[in-house]
Amino acid sequence: MNSSFTVDLLTSRAVLIAVFALLALLFAGWRKTARASTNSPRRVITPRVNRSPSGVPVEQQPLTMYRRPGITHRLISLGLAGAIAVVVGAVLAIVISFAAVASVIRLTDLLG
Repeated sequence: MNSSFTVDLLTSRAVLIAVFALLALLFAGWRKTARASTNSPRRVITPRVNRSPSGVPVEQQPLTMYRRPGITHRLISLGLAGAIAVVVGAVLAIVISFAAVASVIRLTDLLG
């Protein structure tokens, strides 16, 4: 299987894409920011005692005070976070290795 893509062509295209991406970021950062302006209300609103600033009635209810989790809860959370990290790392390693193998096979035509 003969391919018209060479390593030099792929490298030059990757550099060109990176240059265009940096130029796009540079030009996006140079745009003018919005000027600060005051919002003048159409009518003066008198504040009421039982009304929130958004106009929606708010009901205040008592809540329980914060209680720190116990040591067993912390240890269980730490163990589960470690297990999730191991699973995510394994999945990430599989995806990265598959992509590396696929790119090597594609670029070197080992199976073709």
